[in-house]
Amino acid sequence: MAHDRVGREASGVDSTSDVEPADRWRCRDVTVRRAQGVEVVFGDGLTHDFPLEELRAWCPCAHCRTTRESGRPSFVGDPGRLTLRDAELVGAWGLRLVWDDGHGTGIFPWDELRRWADAGTPRFGPNSGLGA
Repeated sequence: MAHDRVGREASGVDSTSDVEPADRWRCRDVTVRRAQGVEVVFGDGLTHDFPLEELRAWCPCAHCRTTRESGRPSFVGDPGRLTLRDAELVGAWGLRLVWDDGHGTGIFPWDELRRWADAGTPRFGPNSGLGA
């Protein structure tokens, strides 16, 4: 299956009207396109596509973060061959992706994905686990 819906109304937000500012980062819907990327609809209705290459490059797991902090790329494979094997919601906190090579210990927090979507490029808050 090329597309999977991972969660609907994951945060309990069911309308874009009267969304509290703090709820804008919450996930309302997620669609996984295993060979292309992940589409997230946030609590205020903003929709953003996260490409696989960028998601893998910014994997938040401890191993990838340490690798990035040492100045090396966290993924050295062929980005054109990236595929997701699985994705799961981690409560209302974030999204865990499992890659076709079995890598899958990092969790992308919704608030950090929202910062990324707002900036149009990977940008993360301090202590997010996603920084350089």
